[in-house]
Amino acid sequence: WTLPSDLVYNGEDKKISSYYDDTQVINNDDITFELSGNTIHDAGSYTYTVSLTGDANEKYRIPVADSKINFEISKREVSVNWQVNKSFTYDGLEHSIAVDSINNDVNNEEQEIISSLVYTGNQINAGTHKMSVTLNHKNYVLDKVSVQENFTINKRNITITFEDCTKMYDGKAKATNTYEYNVDNLASTDKIDEVVTFIFSGNAVTAKDVNTYDLIVEAGDATKFNNYNITIYGCHLTITKADITLTWQSDKELDYNGFSQGISINTVGGNVASGESSLILNSLVYSGSKTNVGTYTMTVRLPDTTNYYISAT
Repeated sequence: WTLPSDLVYNGEDKKISSYYDDTQVINNDDITFELSGNTIHDAGSYTYTVSLTGDANEKYRIPVADSKINFEISKREVSVNWQVNKSFTYDGLEHSIAVDSINNDVNNEEQEIISSLVYTGNQINAGTHKMSVTLNHKNYVLDKVSVQENFTINKRNITITFEDCTKMYDGKAKATNTYEYNVDNLASTDKIDEVVTFIFSGNAVTAKDVNTYDLIVEAGDATKFNNYNITIYGCHLTITKADITLTWQSDKELDYNGFSQGISINTVGGNVASGESSLILNSLVYSGSKTNVGTYTMTVRLPDTTNYYISAT
């Protein structure tokens, strides 16, 4: 038997041949024989046989050990070149990398090999990940070095800005869950409460009286927290005065008694905090009291330090 010198797939037909020892032939008999095949192309395991034909088959025999041959054409080893861009930004979707080209293929079979690759390792979350590739092809096998490659999903930058940090005085601290905020660059697949919890501090957290206060907001952990670089801008909370209305006493006619007299406020309405009506009434400052008979104008005001202003009387 004569086998090809290179028993590795190379994209070409390989010839198989057999010959006989003519010293074993008597009387110059004509020896004819046939092979079960004489060319091979693809990688694989093969068994070829030879048999005598014509008169040679009547006069001679081939030993069983010589009548067939087993051999193997090995798959050709190739390596892969991964895509150049191996970096992504987290967006809530799966990311992966792929092979761009093949080394050591023959017969322009690169695209056929690439289409036969099977990938594992798709990832969603930020981090450094490993992509693996396998090949199921009749003529090619992957090397053991290039079959894995790292790729990176970078954290996404988002900015959270707290806005509309004002409230009218109501005798209570502003509840932290009532603050409004704007989120910039959040992945469309995510909800903000999956990404971050808010940790509030600063004197705005407990502030009740009219003034301006600092609200500090920091990022706390949540399910998808590690996929983001989070920048949070707090705000200055401004508590404005509440508007109230005052109602004068109904009896505005007084009898002369030789002393300074005036009228007063009976009731307080408008945006009065719970339980503070008496406090307001006791804080009112009157002017316009008179002693002599006549028609007069009485005025009332609140000290500047109070949490209210008078909108109507």
